[in-house]
Amino acid sequence: MTLTSTFNHCFCGCGHGCIRRRPITIFYTFCLLILIYIVYQISNQYQNDGMYIYQHLTLDVKPSCLATASATDALIQLGTANLTESAFLSRKEAKVLLLVESQYSTIGNQVKTVLNYAKIAYKVQLVRKNLPSLTNLKKGRYAVIIFENLYKYLNLNEWNRQLLHKYCKEFRVGLVAFMPSRMEQRYERAKVRGLPLFIYQKQTVLNVTLNANSSILYMTAASSHTTTTAPNASKPHDDWVGFIPHHPSFETVLTGHGYFTNSTHTVYNSYAVVLLDRGLLDGVRKLFFGNDFDAFWLLKMLFLDGLKYLSY
Repeated sequence: MTLTSTFNHCFCGCGHGCIRRRPITIFYTFCLLILIYIVYQISNQYQNDGMYIYQHLTLDVKPSCLATASATDALIQLGTANLTESAFLSRKEAKVLLLVESQYSTIGNQVKTVLNYAKIAYKVQLVRKNLPSLTNLKKGRYAVIIFENLYKYLNLNEWNRQLLHKYCKEFRVGLVAFMPSRMEQRYERAKVRGLPLFIYQKQTVLNVTLNANSSILYMTAASSHTTTTAPNASKPHDDWVGFIPHHPSFETVLTGHGYFTNSTHTVYNSYAVVLLDRGLLDGVRKLFFGNDFDAFWLLKMLFLDGLKYLSY
């Protein structure tokens, strides 16, 4: 048998020269690969379009939802805040800087959990005497800066405060800060250093009212019935910090209704427990929280809304 006759016969013994069909097989394989590529592109475009549409949906917060939904379920149901789109990508990175007192701090770990859920890039830095580098050449490193303890921001020295404010104003970066109740202190009223703002420590919050006209609302929207029971039953009810602002730069996002008991009597009051500073005083927008995320799951949603608002 010659070499030519070998190629004219297939190995299966059919005698029809299957080897001659290889160009057709290659052609069909090529067409199949093109089809797979087209299907992948269409699927990817559909996913992107779906995310775009989803980001324009608004969650209607109803009392029944507030009373029963867990924070984890809420985050899964409403998706994530896309900080990447809201940041000035040409001038700053879509990343959050989280300044903590300790790598084991409660609020810091809660914030990291939410950021991981939302798939938002972040960097954790221990609070030190000097701030970390905030710029890389002419580009800002962070879109939002978070202080897990408001006192750390208030106690910055003048030089660091000026550097921080200059960066925030130049790159339009906002600040988020949490004001924890100090367990060893219980007082009715105290002035916040450097701000026209008073706080009330260790307040008992029974229910809250969401401001339907708040500037930060994006995924969260107030329903027609905005008052609902708030505290988490697993947390002490008297560890909230209430804010009383004295300047039009401040906007109440969430109002807490409850009471304060001192040695002589009980006073029923309403305070802002989530407060926005629109930056009319110093040009820096800030968002203050009067408790950690375990106190009430709605705080997580307002936190995500705040990140989007402050990164613009």
